[in-house]
Amino acid sequence: GTDAPCKNDTDKMKETDMTLLPDLFSFAYVPGWYCQLDKLAELARPEPWRFREPICSTKNQDTPILECYIHAIFKKQAIDFNEEKNPEKAAQYFHVENEYACFHTGLYKAIYGCFDRNKRQASMLDWYFRGFAGETSPWLKYVSPLPNISTETNQSYQSISQEGKEHG
Repeated sequence: GTDAPCKNDTDKMKETDMTLLPDLFSFAYVPGWYCQLDKLAELARPEPWRFREPICSTKNQDTPILECYIHAIFKKQAIDFNEEKNPEKAAQYFHVENEYACFHTGLYKAIYGCFDRNKRQASMLDWYFRGFAGETSPWLKYVSPLPNISTETNQSYQSISQEGKEHG
């Protein structure tokens, strides 16, 4: 036999019993949101992330399309995670383990939204949004396998992104 420690299945089940709140700001404390979006825009493929003629007024002048998109993709990945009964499949949508969580943003490059357990007393939320990171980031070193994005989710991204550009 091997001496490798076996994770028993009851440990795995406990993680998936957790329901993720599908709203990013309800799920995690998110500091410097617009700065985070600016960093994400730099990591992502260069695209016009603002409407030339805004269809709605947002506080975010620089990356409103990206902001709408990240909220939509976060919600989709969280809901898919919640609905998936199989822990291995659920982990493809959203990685949640002990002190760490992350999701795939579905952007052309593999970029992940990363969270740590929230240890701030001032906030009641379980998670703290650390930022966006590429797949080679040290933040993702112990995440295996990395969450993925489904093809249909990727196609809905294309439409959100195209919609934004058509209004421009």
